[in-house]
Amino acid sequence: MGALVLKKFHLNNEAKNGEDCLHVIGRQGGVVAFLLSLMKIDPTTEIKCNDERVEVTQSSFFGRQTINIPLVAMTGVIGGFQKPKALFFAIIAVLFGGVSLSVEAGAGAAIASLVIAAVLAAIYVLKQEMALNVQNGGDTLWGLSFKRSVIENVTVDIDKVNEAVYLINKNVLASSKS
Repeated sequence: MGALVLKKFHLNNEAKNGEDCLHVIGRQGGVVAFLLSLMKIDPTTEIKCNDERVEVTQSSFFGRQTINIPLVAMTGVIGGFQKPKALFFAIIAVLFGGVSLSVEAGAGAAIASLVIAAVLAAIYVLKQEMALNVQNGGDTLWGLSFKRSVIENVTVDIDKVNEAVYLINKNVLASSKS
């Protein structure tokens, strides 16, 4: 399964007594999936974390699965990002456009190169993926990979992902001291 688009990414640094310090919901991308989400029948992945556990729920058209991982059983929290190679190719297109101005290809090739560069830059912005996963021993990771949602306009950068990892780790460390 590819990266999901975000419906919600909420951090609460002040969470106490069972309140969620993290609540992330992702859905499949696309307009059809968005319309299904308005009817509340979309497949989603949801992560919640409080001072006792991390809960990961994966739902589809055919059912729902929830795993509750007590913080004392947590063995890893993984957050990261992946950037597409489109920016590299956009830079090459801009350079090609500059070179084409100095040779006989002329302005038409330069304009085409700049249009291609603009499309590649947009792909770079829209296709950046981030991930937030937890591990409870073994090799299984629970969580989701996600990208920004254009329709819901939920944006997240790597700093927010790192803050989410920090909050989960803070709760794991606090639970191991109790």
